[in-house]
Amino acid sequence: MANKKDRVLSFVQSNPGRTQQEISRALNIPPYTGQGVNPILRKLTTEGLIKRERQKRSYKYYPVSTSVQASAQLQHPEDNEEDMLKNCTKENLLIVVSCSKQKVWGEENWGPAYVPAIHAYTGDDVTWLRNNVPKGRGFHCLILSAKYGFIEPEHPIHNYNVTFNEPETGPISADSLKNQVCCQCRLFSGKEKKLSEFRYVLVKGSDTYVKKTQAAFDSIAVVQKLTDELWNKIVANLGTKVGS
Repeated sequence: MANKKDRVLSFVQSNPGRTQQEISRALNIPPYTGQGVNPILRKLTTEGLIKRERQKRSYKYYPVSTSVQASAQLQHPEDNEEDMLKNCTKENLLIVVSCSKQKVWGEENWGPAYVPAIHAYTGDDVTWLRNNVPKGRGFHCLILSAKYGFIEPEHPIHNYNVTFNEPETGPISADSLKNQVCCQCRLFSGKEKKLSEFRYVLVKGSDTYVKKTQAAFDSIAVVQKLTDELWNKIVANLGTKVGS
């Protein structure tokens, strides 16, 4: 599929504004099979490498530039805890938690084909999110998936085995994560918000996930590792009751 994916991306980059049907015919790739044009287009869109024109079908696809103009880059305070506690609000703060190898399907791979990410991942970090940041408390939260990138907790996922620590499993690339941050929105409590609008990003996860997030938000937001101690300070500072 990787070769077909490269062909589709190259074609969209060279021929912007083509529909799925036109891409399928030009590349002689069936549209709806497991390795067809349609799932490849969805994956490229999720990774932030292409975008789909917002109109009724037939959708047209366009490449997304990987460059970010210096004039569009935001200036933020120094990366230190004191500044962050002083300036962060619910509106400019994003909480990112790492996905996990442990998922609801288990070793038997039994269950629904798709499950919302917040329930699909059963590792410590997503469990922390479920227990400490209940829905409706006003915080903006995402899950960083090695397969999908930055996704909403409600985003449905299927079972997979992809990890940043094993490149051969095909994790999402650093460029794709950067493109998601620079060019995409996510849905928070029914309202879209650009990822590039966040000023502070706190990552609940291993150093690998912190570094991936720092690279994706480079020159856009201050990124720090979220410890329990820091979380308690934020909750106290914002005067917000969280937890179940």
